[in-house]
Amino acid sequence: MRKFKITFSDVFEADDELDAIDELRAYLRECVEMEDVTAFGFEEMDDEKNAVFTVKDLRDRLNQVGLPFDEVESGSDGVICLAFATDDEEYNDG
Repeated sequence: MRKFKITFSDVFEADDELDAIDELRAYLRECVEMEDVTAFGFEEMDDEKNAVFTVKDLRDRLNQVGLPFDEVESGSDGVICLAFATDDEEYNDG
């Protein structure tokens, strides 16, 4: 089965957060009743592009394209920062 990322962003005027939630629910009910989803963005997710890889998978994939794997550092929010080196002039900072 294919996967889709669905996004929505809007600004609601409300007295407080609970009122804003009520406004959002009313808006969503209207979308359902009118069968109108034009306010939502739909993006098909490419499993390959958005996949989660093990460290070994990352090392293998970098090596396949000629980028030596030097180290992995785990960052905040599950972000992994990769450090690698290349002799390719296109990526040389100076």
